Amino acid sequence: MYSSLNKLKKIALLAIVCSIPLINSCATMISGTSQVINVEAIDAKTHQVIPGATCTLTSSKNVAYPVAGNPGSVNVTREYGGVQTTCSANGYHQTGVGTGNSFNAWTLVDILFWPSVIVDAATGATIKYPSHIVVLMDKK
Repeated sequence: MYSSLNKLKKIALLAIVCSIPLINSCATMISGTSQVINVEAIDAKTHQVIPGATCTLTSSKNVAYPVAGNPGSVNVTREYGGVQTTCSANGYHQTGVGTGNSFNAWTLVDILFWPSVIVDAATGATIKYPSHIVVLMDKK
């Protein structure tokens, strides 16, 4: 009886240990692999929203994410390398905006369950983009 109970405990422990990577990946589960970014194109002198301006975010893998409206928002997939913001409007030119990425603090929890950091790194969940981008534009 003792031998079969001991064997059962070992099997249960093995099942728990093997399932840890599947139930962790804190950054992936908590903050996901995509993020909404709000974008606003404004006049550099008046700081007023430019009507009719169109903006696009482009990932480091050259995936284009058109922004709906101005101001508007777009849901982008997180990945290493950041995003670039390009806006255009009649009679205006962009003064140059580049955005980077930052570290997702939920990844620190992964240290407790080290295999899960591999999942978060693979899914891009360790990256966190800025939540709001303001693009300054000057009249031509």
